[in-house]
Amino acid sequence: MSAKVRKSYSIGEKLAALDFVRHHSVEETARTFRVDAKQIREWRKNEGNIRKLSEEPNGKKRSRLQGAGRPLHSDELEERLRTWILNQRQQRIRVSRRNVQKMAQKMNIEMSLSRDFKASNGWIDKFLSRNHFVIRSKTSVCQKTPAYHLQKLVSFVRYVRQLRVKHNYPRENIFAMDETPVWLEGSASTTIAQKGAKEVPIKSTGHEKVRITVILTGRGDGSKMKPYIVIPRKKPISELDNMNDVVIQYNTKSWMDDFLTEDYLKRVIGQFHFSKRLMVWDAFKCHISKSTSSVLRRMGIHAAVIPGGCTGLIQPADVSWNRSLKSRIQDKYDEWLSNGEHTFTANGNMRPPSFVQLVDWIRESWNSIPKEQIEESMKQCGITNFIDGSEDDKILCFKPGRGLNQGLTLLRSECAELQNEQESDCDEDMMAIDSDDDDDISWCASDESN
Repeated sequence: MSAKVRKSYSIGEKLAALDFVRHHSVEETARTFRVDAKQIREWRKNEGNIRKLSEEPNGKKRSRLQGAGRPLHSDELEERLRTWILNQRQQRIRVSRRNVQKMAQKMNIEMSLSRDFKASNGWIDKFLSRNHFVIRSKTSVCQKTPAYHLQKLVSFVRYVRQLRVKHNYPRENIFAMDETPVWLEGSASTTIAQKGAKEVPIKSTGHEKVRITVILTGRGDGSKMKPYIVIPRKKPISELDNMNDVVIQYNTKSWMDDFLTEDYLKRVIGQFHFSKRLMVWDAFKCHISKSTSSVLRRMGIHAAVIPGGCTGLIQPADVSWNRSLKSRIQDKYDEWLSNGEHTFTANGNMRPPSFVQLVDWIRESWNSIPKEQIEESMKQCGITNFIDGSEDDKILCFKPGRGLNQGLTLLRSECAELQNEQESDCDEDMMAIDSDDDDDISWCASDESN
């Protein structure tokens, strides 16, 4: 008897062995196909079913007959467990293999099923496969479920709409901005490697700490403002003086403060303007400080502050721009690693790309993001949608499957009379900063910061 080499055979391979055994002995067929003779005899007994199954679409690729394999422990337990996992994930709660195994054992006891059920590692593998579940890396981190923020999100969209009705901003006077750090390494953790490789190392160049802060600003009509780039050093870089389509500032801390926020507003948004403007930004400390509020008042800019914890749901940059920008920069960095000119320290360590080169990558990446993406993202976040509510179905966080299915209904009910309003006072749950001309300056539905 030949040694076992394979443990699973497709229907097509079984048919080949059955055709061969018609003209040869079972032992010779077993040697030729390197299968136990006992297995050949089993196939001969089931030849009718095997040939019938081979006539079905993709039937020859299957390895088992209908009804083969261990039956399900319990259809009801399977469905209850699947529903439990979906409910947990809808609340953004982490579900591990061990969690599923423990819950399966608990349900098995509650349903008074078999005492021999162990929810083994083999069982969990097959359960996940049957129900189309896979192990995924996290794509975002949150402290509260989306449903917790439902009323805040609806109130924010409504407030923005009230300001638009009251002040009638042109779309080009509606701005959305966000600060985002740009790291050379750390964002890319995947690579192509051979299947089955036990280790998949990625070489570090030591550039993980190279970071600059970038402020991206888009307008309601889809146009893009110059990126405001904060470089972590004191001494200016002369090569950047002639780069006209970016705004450069230097600060050793490399993050925004009141001074840099005022500088950004004056150099990017502009001081001199004869019509009212609206700025949509998050609840970062320097955005809601008294100093910044004073600057906004002088410049005639109203601020709508995105509630804390909601930026990943309703901030255009977080929803759309940042990933596009960083993906493009990562591509340029990878290309530089592979084909660029490198210099090395005395110890043989590769120097990172210069700030001039990094700024150029940011400039090119931002310019390559299409205008349509900026314009659409403003609608996806409920900022520039039609006042009559006809575009509310474009608001991304209220779409089905995102845990905020009631958001659209709630928004429409609260904004039913807004279309005919020409002036409206902010609700009691909105915080308006006093001003000399009694204009609405800012609102934040939460004292949480991002």
